[in-house]
Amino acid sequence: MAKPIPRATALENLRFSLTYTIPGLLRGAFTTQPRWLDLMARLDTNRRANDVVTKLRVRYGGRSIWVRGPVGPVLLVLSQGDIKRVLSASDHAFSLASPEKVAGLSLFQPDSLVLSAGELRDDRKGFNEAVLAAEERVHPLGDHFMTVVADEMDVLLAGVGVGLLTRDAFDAAFARAARRILFGDSARNDIRISRLLRALRAEANWLGLRTWRSRRNRALLRRMNGKIRSYAAKAEPGSLMAMFAQAPSSARTDPVGQVSHWLMAFDVLGMGIMQTLALFAVHPLKAAEAAADIRSAEEEYGKGTVAAVTAMPYLKASLLEGLRLWAPVPTLMRVTTEPVDWHGDKLPAGVNVMIPASLHHRNPQLGYADRFAPEAWISGEAGEDWWINPFSRGRGQCPGASLALLIGPAALAALLRDRRYELLEPQMRADRPLPLTINAARFRFAVRLPGPSAPREAVPEARKAGADSRPAPSQD
Repeated sequence: MAKPIPRATALENLRFSLTYTIPGLLRGAFTTQPRWLDLMARLDTNRRANDVVTKLRVRYGGRSIWVRGPVGPVLLVLSQGDIKRVLSASDHAFSLASPEKVAGLSLFQPDSLVLSAGELRDDRKGFNEAVLAAEERVHPLGDHFMTVVADEMDVLLAGVGVGLLTRDAFDAAFARAARRILFGDSARNDIRISRLLRALRAEANWLGLRTWRSRRNRALLRRMNGKIRSYAAKAEPGSLMAMFAQAPSSARTDPVGQVSHWLMAFDVLGMGIMQTLALFAVHPLKAAEAAADIRSAEEEYGKGTVAAVTAMPYLKASLLEGLRLWAPVPTLMRVTTEPVDWHGDKLPAGVNVMIPASLHHRNPQLGYADRFAPEAWISGEAGEDWWINPFSRGRGQCPGASLALLIGPAALAALLRDRRYELLEPQMRADRPLPLTINAARFRFAVRLPGPSAPREAVPEARKAGADSRPAPSQD
């Protein structure tokens, strides 16, 4: 006889809310709040939440359980099998458009793929995948994108010299690269469009509760989409806008309505790049392995070429590790749109399903949970593990994952090629478990030229592991 889905006790609900749900809301669902993150990092709230979830896994034998969410009951997914079941299922049955996403994202991407359902989602998914070349290892515009990224990282490093690199300085440079990739070179200095999106994302954190700001928000959205529309009309060669003409679309696709999500995704990727740079800064031997990866590929294929970047398995694996250790999207939410059989029980339509990815990525069952382990991606172990989903998987996989895993390593290669870094803030040590909670907005690096204090040669075992393999990214 099937057992009903267990329910967390009042005390378990309280502990989960205090360590995960409430800190997640304070962190910001759509853009991070640095001041709150400072407090959370000091308390390492995710470490406490991980302890709570580990105890829940043990008590309930890995079964998913009902917990109390901000707006009602939520199914908390606690096993690999259930993660696989949800993420592998049809995105029509397990929709990405959860109530929280609708309340927030509708302010700045009301017609995006994420908020679309049924046939309309299929229509927009085809368009997104075509423009972003989701099924391709290398984007058709990859060579040009590599040039853009190298240009902006060179400008950044020229300004920094041998001095201080801050998160703000990197973000400004990477945003210039993002605008050039999305819209063309004419958008390089269009900080206005980035500021419009930033303002709308900050408002989205309130999940539509500040209804008195609705008129202002609609005006901001009109201005932002007006700018996107003008760039789409130009369709500058070498930009993603130029891909619109050859992508499948219908009268309902709304190409312009997809773009704000892509622009936001570049911010998420930038965070992952900086997290990876921080990991290299506190792991000099692994930084040396990355440097060897860069030298080997560029000696064979040329500096900054797409062929060289795709021949840097250790760098790509390291970026995936940066995204695993501190998931920029900490929670994967789904909502059932129809009744679903669940281990003999029945989930009705309208159930919110929560996968706390940032905690599952640090599951104590993983032998490398709290350490920097690019080798786990090179071997394929991490990519095949359903606990780990930096880009989600299945029909809900991020269509820009392949492009991100091209642009991200290109940026890291440009940063690491002729420099080494010392992490000044926040504090981390390679000989201790890495914290689960950090404030990535506070990253500060001392930039140095390579010298005797930075190991030049890679660990032989790591070199051998990476020579003939490529890291397999988790699909989303």
